[in-house]
Amino acid sequence: MISEDLLQFIWQYSLYNPAHLKTTNGESLTVQHPGRLNKNAGPDFDEAKIKIGNTLLVGNVELHLKASDWKKHQHQNNKAYQNIILHVVYEDDQFEISPSISTVSLKEHIPVYVLERYTSLIQAIQTIPCASQLQQVATIVKESWLNRMLAERWEEKLVDWKEELDNSHGDWSSLFYWRLAANFGFKINATPFQLVAKSIPLQILAKHKANLLQIEALIFGQAGFLQGALSDAYTSLEVSTIKTCKFSYHSASTICSINTSICFLVFSNYHYYLFARSKKTFASIGK
Repeated sequence: MISEDLLQFIWQYSLYNPAHLKTTNGESLTVQHPGRLNKNAGPDFDEAKIKIGNTLLVGNVELHLKASDWKKHQHQNNKAYQNIILHVVYEDDQFEISPSISTVSLKEHIPVYVLERYTSLIQAIQTIPCASQLQQVATIVKESWLNRMLAERWEEKLVDWKEELDNSHGDWSSLFYWRLAANFGFKINATPFQLVAKSIPLQILAKHKANLLQIEALIFGQAGFLQGALSDAYTSLEVSTIKTCKFSYHSASTICSINTSICFLVFSNYHYYLFARSKKTFASIGK
């Protein structure tokens, strides 16, 4: 017996023989579009286009391994399933959910090789089940695919960067500064690091580029590390410095707007400490 997830996959990508499909009542059936997979509550697919006989239906499709699973899952009592245009099942066990809802069984239309390939992948011991099949792929196909994925990755990044550039009013230096901070955060901490950078304008850091203590005070103060009891003289000096900076820019909120608890988690790996120590980087940006 196949799983319901596999049945959804087969339906979504039309991995069945579409010829001679008929409903359990004997009507001809053509799938013009399987619909869009719904990952939330409700029917499995929506916006499907199904032609039954001479009638084109557009709407929701629900899938089950057996027709009787409709009653087992209590769909007859759920309003979300009242507008189903087709009930797709693997095996028809002679259960009719409603005279107005057609049912189609795919059991006799799924090629054997689909089930065999699925079984081999599920039973594979490799971390990536299809890894052993990579050598069967032509070099030109692999290279073309990798080049395409690289292009798509850059396109996705450029969309984000374009949005950030618009937010900076076309300031490329600020964009570089934000992205540099995000990269110091790597994958997990990229967003919090960038938020800290955005909360301290580049122009402010540029004004203090010759004073590492002031840069550290600005960054650590913004991150909430210069609050509460302090144990060493250097940190106390940073507190004094940040107070001076606050007075200079007439805005405590500009310097301390990031949630302290978030920053404590983010900065625990001290990547931003390296960022603060990059005096040469700020010096070059400020030119």
